[in-house]
Amino acid sequence: MGRSSAELDRLVLEVAERVMRQRGIQRLPSLDLPVTEEGLGLDSMGRLELLQALEETAKVSIPEIYWDGRKLKTLRETAKLLAHLGA
Repeated sequence: MGRSSAELDRLVLEVAERVMRQRGIQRLPSLDLPVTEEGLGLDSMGRLELLQALEETAKVSIPEIYWDGRKLKTLRETAKLLAHLGA
C-alpha cells in the first residue's frame, strides 16, 4: 500500500527543499509554486535533480514523458504522480 496524500506532500516538499538548498536556493518550497526558475528557482538541471531525488526517495520510476518539465507544473502535481505510481 502506498503513502497517504499528506505523506507524499511532505516527502515532495522535503526532497524539493534539499535539492533547492544543494543548489544554493534558500527559500522554502510550496506545493503550488511552479517548478521553474520563476517559481521554485530550479532551472532545467535542477528539475532533473529533483525528479532523480524523488525517484530514489519514493522508490518509483518516473516515466520519461515527465522529464521534459512540461507535464509537472507544480510540486502538488508531482506528489499526485507519485501516488499514481504507488509511492
